[in-house]
Amino acid sequence: MSDDEDAAGAGVRGLGAMRLVIGLTQGLLLYLLYHAGDSHQWPSGQPMVFAALALVLTFVPLIVIEGAGNLRAATLWFWTFGAAVLLAGLGAYDRWRLWLPDLPAPAHGGGLTPGDLPSAGLFFSVAAILFISHTLIQAGDSDGKPIARYRTYFDTGWKLGVQLALAGLFVGVFWGVLELGASLFELIKLHGPRELIGKPWFAIPASALAAAAALHLTDVRAKLVAGIRMVALALLSWLLPLATLVIVGFLVSILFTGFAPLWETRSATALLLSAAAVLVILINTAWQNGEGEPMPPFLLRLGGSIAAVALAPLVAIAAYALALRIGQHGWSEERIVAAAAILIAACYAFGYAAAALSGSVLRAHWLRGIAPVNVATAFVTILVLIALNSPIADPMRIAVSSQVARLESGKVAADKFDYAYLRWNGGRFGHEALVQMAAKTGAVAAKAKDALASTTRITGVRLGVAEIATGERLGVAEIAAQITLYPKSQLLPPSLLHQDWRAERQAYTPPCLGYGRVHCDAFVVDMNGDGRNEYLFVWGSDANWMGAFLGEDGQGHWSVVGTPSWPHCKAALDGLRAGQYAVVAPDPLKWRALEAGNSRFSVDPVQARQSCP
Repeated sequence: MSDDEDAAGAGVRGLGAMRLVIGLTQGLLLYLLYHAGDSHQWPSGQPMVFAALALVLTFVPLIVIEGAGNLRAATLWFWTFGAAVLLAGLGAYDRWRLWLPDLPAPAHGGGLTPGDLPSAGLFFSVAAILFISHTLIQAGDSDGKPIARYRTYFDTGWKLGVQLALAGLFVGVFWGVLELGASLFELIKLHGPRELIGKPWFAIPASALAAAAALHLTDVRAKLVAGIRMVALALLSWLLPLATLVIVGFLVSILFTGFAPLWETRSATALLLSAAAVLVILINTAWQNGEGEPMPPFLLRLGGSIAAVALAPLVAIAAYALALRIGQHGWSEERIVAAAAILIAACYAFGYAAAALSGSVLRAHWLRGIAPVNVATAFVTILVLIALNSPIADPMRIAVSSQVARLESGKVAADKFDYAYLRWNGGRFGHEALVQMAAKTGAVAAKAKDALASTTRITGVRLGVAEIATGERLGVAEIAAQITLYPKSQLLPPSLLHQDWRAERQAYTPPCLGYGRVHCDAFVVDMNGDGRNEYLFVWGSDANWMGAFLGEDGQGHWSVVGTPSWPHCKAALDGLRAGQYAVVAPDPLKWRALEAGNSRFSVDPVQARQSCP
């Protein structure tokens, strides 16, 4: 072995050792953060600090592990520092916007509370921002210029994607082996290994160390990663003609059916954008870096060109569907996110269409125009995601402003407005809007004051066991007065009304039975065909109600036996109230299904409480 080979081997080993140390350090720091939250020590109780630290400790070490050996030192440190500052800012803002200043932090017996952690949307947004940014920075650093060659972007991005996928698989198999070993030791009555791998102080650092090892191994085995990439692209590319045929067939069918069936799904925008995303991915699996020799087969080139053109009407219909919903109901957080997704999809759609129409499937550089489109859209995606998760275009702030404007303009009547949404889903902005409403006079002010006075998330959210147990207990007459039974000729069983639901401590207990002054609708149904009626209790907003089925055991004791499957739409609730509902054929398990308002609800069983042996 030559001196150069010895030096290269030593360099690889040194790089591997450094990555393992970083991974282990990351795991230890994440465990300390977890322990602080679990034992309610600082920074637990400081959600902005906790969320910022959680994001930084989760992602920044991965940047260093992946960047070491692939980025120049100056580039790596600059990128690491910039990413840390960005993550800390986004994490702190995420918790700030959700904090309700008039409510104390909830008491709990142990474990992290949701208020300690970054929201799931922010977590996935950050992952996308860092993946795209790291690809752009590493490719530019490799080529020595701000905008790299497209081939470099392609190679870097796919290598990083395959590395992360393999690292996730490696960590999963790592834990599978540990679980297998623990099970084997339990066969001979040795429970120590099982107890060990279940300890957070072992599990968190071990997972981080395994991830670091996987990233290092896949980085130094570049040919392995390239081979996997080649196989994955070859397989996925042959799905392009099929996807193109399906989506073009869908677009042609709309010419005969019209848009009405599409609007009835109430999820048209999401489905259309998902179809557009599939086409974009498959087009790129066939086109790859645009420099492949020989050219892709004619069938793939033809399918790719047609798909590139079909993207535009697909995205246009999604935008039209969203515009209709906004016109009817104003902006919501989901619609703002959908609008951002449409903006990104439009960049791909119209850029790809232009590339397809300006070229030919027979030319040597088929679809060559999509290279700048991909690079430009990557930058647009980063900016859009940062805007959505920062004060620039916070969906929660925009949605609250939109809904308040609809109320003030008279588009929504004061008695129909969802004040609970502002209270519990509008975060800081909803609270401030309610405070401003309460300072005025009239019906709006009264309802705003009622919303501000509520201290539990009753409307639209199931109650927790602790809330049921500690709330105000009403008298039987008061409970009955706040329940509307359908059909109205029926009466609720006295045993159901007299039962102390607080003592049951059951999840999904209707709040009108457990405590508090909350209205419920109740519907008489026989869901399991045993001749005894169950009662479907419904509460919350009409557009997003909650529900629970109550059943009796034959001895006068009632319990929550199930919940209706989602979605809980207004049309279904209107059908229930109008008596237009029916119990239909039983499902493969035990319970029948309930049809109302063109919706079918199966029953998700709730397991009965059992005592510990």
